Amino acid sequence: MRMSATRLIGTFALGGALLASTACGPLDKVAGGDKKAACDNIQTELSSIKSKISTPDINNVRSSAAANAQLYRDTATKIRSEGAKAGGDVQSSSDKVASDLESLATMLGNIGSGSSSTPDMSGSRNFIQDAADLGKACGYTG
Repeated sequence: MRMSATRLIGTFALGGALLASTACGPLDKVAGGDKKAACDNIQTELSSIKSKISTPDINNVRSSAAANAQLYRDTATKIRSEGAKAGGDVQSSSDKVASDLESLATMLGNIGSGSSSTPDMSGSRNFIQDAADLGKACGYTG
């Protein structure tokens, strides 16, 4: 099944909207340098996606999808690394968020490679809950 241009743009918009939300929020109540630093860095990574994401190019969908897939993979790697520095709940939550980003990257990579199958959006659905859990692990209560 081929994806229409409208649906593709909607998919990109959904991914961008989900990633534009910040997972860790205010951190002034978090004690401990490694945890606070890790959460600050994760927040920065998630916030920066909005400015780095490629606008979908209808004339070259594969190129913009591949670029965004790589951005999501790179961000997932950084988030996973920062979570490992903090350990505990932050690590387990950041691993889930990173996996969600990798799922989205795989879906975009399939579009970039010309796959005509219906994309698996499960990573997008899980991202909202996993990002909220990461925010709680980082000490965001508001």
